[in-house]
Amino acid sequence: MKLQQGQLIQIRFNNGVFFDAIVEEWSDQKSIVKLVDTNEIVIIQKTLQDVLLVKVLAVKNEPIVKQQYKSEVDEEFETLKAQPKNNDTLARMAELKDELNKIEREELLKKTLSHKPSGLKEVTYGIPRHIQVSSAAQHTEQKIASTNSQLNSELSKLFGQKH
Repeated sequence: MKLQQGQLIQIRFNNGVFFDAIVEEWSDQKSIVKLVDTNEIVIIQKTLQDVLLVKVLAVKNEPIVKQQYKSEVDEEFETLKAQPKNNDTLARMAELKDELNKIEREELLKKTLSHKPSGLKEVTYGIPRHIQVSSAAQHTEQKIASTNSQLNSELSKLFGQKH
């Protein structure tokens, strides 16, 4: 199978993974495609073995054809707009207007999906420097007197030596 550079395709692999991509290079041995949504390059090392199905979604010059179609529809709409109105022309104008709206929605969707935000700042979270945090629990050293002096002396020998 030979695909042309710039074709929009959907690739399905043997393991079930699939994605939309634009063809950069294609052969049965090694293929290079660019992902539509992230513009990342993907290299398929063994195309014939790994790829189960390739679905061609669009050809390279599709935007040119769509622009020509849009201008033809727009031109016909404007000529009908200038003519006297009757039921037939109004119905045809409504169809053309619906078609123009559909084309415009597709263009907006494509622009929205291809938009990449820029200038995002990295947010760091923490306590501001001007706020002092003190411990909530205040521990004080307490000494408890014991009545057993022998136990006291042994415990003081054991714990009383400071290192």
